Amino acid sequence: MSYEVRMISLEKDKPYVKSWWFDRFGMEFSDYLLSAFGSTATYNGSPVAIIFAYPTIGSTIATVGFPVTDPSSHKVVRDSCLNLVYKHAHDKLKTLGYKNIWTVSGIKAVKERLDSFGYVLGDENINQYWKKLED
Repeated sequence: MSYEVRMISLEKDKPYVKSWWFDRFGMEFSDYLLSAFGSTATYNGSPVAIIFAYPTIGSTIATVGFPVTDPSSHKVVRDSCLNLVYKHAHDKLKTLGYKNIWTVSGIKAVKERLDSFGYVLGDENINQYWKKLED
């Protein structure tokens, strides 16, 4: 039994992301949220956890987000794989020269994981706003 972690491959991983997201949240995961940069962790060759990273050109700040796992996997395996994808994303971003990582979450389990990785709470009860730029 073995764990592995690798850079994300949208071609390979997109079907898992979309299926897991729908199974967990009952909603579609839109392609425009996907990043070609991120990490995938497998257990015995099967994908279990994925996280996306969003490097910002010209800045020392990058964003990580949308961690998602296979809901049918065992909790211990999911937890191990989530730790692997966060650590892998952190290491890759650090190698690229990023000094800070930004993310948001209102999910208790994600907040606890962020705390365990040394993230500092920047704001509580934050509202996130989106604006679509005209084509």
